[in-house]
Amino acid sequence: KPLPVFTSVDYTYRPNKTTERSLLSDLMSRLATFDPLPTYKYVGFGSLYFADFKLFHRDLGFGRMVSMEIENDPETVIRIERNIPFSCVEMIFDASSAALPKIDLATKCCVWLDYECKVNSDVLTDSTIIADAVHSGSMLFITINVHQESFTGVEAKYLARLRKLSLIEFQESVGPENIPNELVVQDMVGGRFAELSRSLVDSKIRQALMARNSVLPEPEKFVYEQLVNIRYADQASMLTVGGIFYQNQDVEKFAASKFEDLPFTTVNSNPTEPTEISMPYLTQAERFELNKLLPTNSPVVVRGITPEMSEAYGKLYRYYPNFVDAEP
Repeated sequence: KPLPVFTSVDYTYRPNKTTERSLLSDLMSRLATFDPLPTYKYVGFGSLYFADFKLFHRDLGFGRMVSMEIENDPETVIRIERNIPFSCVEMIFDASSAALPKIDLATKCCVWLDYECKVNSDVLTDSTIIADAVHSGSMLFITINVHQESFTGVEAKYLARLRKLSLIEFQESVGPENIPNELVVQDMVGGRFAELSRSLVDSKIRQALMARNSVLPEPEKFVYEQLVNIRYADQASMLTVGGIFYQNQDVEKFAASKFEDLPFTTVNSNPTEPTEISMPYLTQAERFELNKLLPTNSPVVVRGITPEMSEAYGKLYRYYPNFVDAEP
């Protein structure tokens, strides 16, 4: 049996992933216009480290938290349970597709399904389960792997066949009913594959809401507003897409949240344009020098730091992670 991913990846020390958590925390903090944050439930994949659970409980005060974990090996379960950080964290040891129906999603929730896999039929099913059930003022984020084999060095006579096989395999994993008719081999490469993955998740959410809204009066109909389209790579290339569900009668609460003021959201902009997280490696001293010049709309110049590094840091400097050695 393959070892759990957390045995080879420490989720707490990936700079781009850590930055993304901080972005989402800032985003979720604006839900206070809907209801007090401690009344929200957080649902996610805590794994062994519970990094997101610790951050969101500390920064947002979420008082009810549910972690889903497919691992059922007795020794692995013991390790996970030993690392549960708070008494408010409930564990469900099951696949997300089986666990989500067991969770009361009819209350206000923030759900982050942080998968390691590419988009597939299970991911899309989970999206539908949540869109069918969530309360107005709830959020859903989905992270999926968008890395594609480049086939570097493969002879040209084999390249077309390999790409075609990759396309067929993807179609089978997602389900033919979810594949757009115009899908071509070129959609399986680089940024086009990431956008294809985003569009499949987005389409599934909106289809579920359309069916849900068909039996609701106008004030109670739901709107799904995409808030983020984030790409990053600590190892594999990853995509996080998601947003907020709210009813028409809550449109003023949505407007009061002012999500558009955050520099990484897709509100009032092209939802297909991603925010790229690529945090440069900087020393504390270098960050201190840069911070003294931020925020600014002008180029930041610090000797020894390239313009590309300064620009990448300046876009998201408020969310740059701090890693320190500490005794337990």
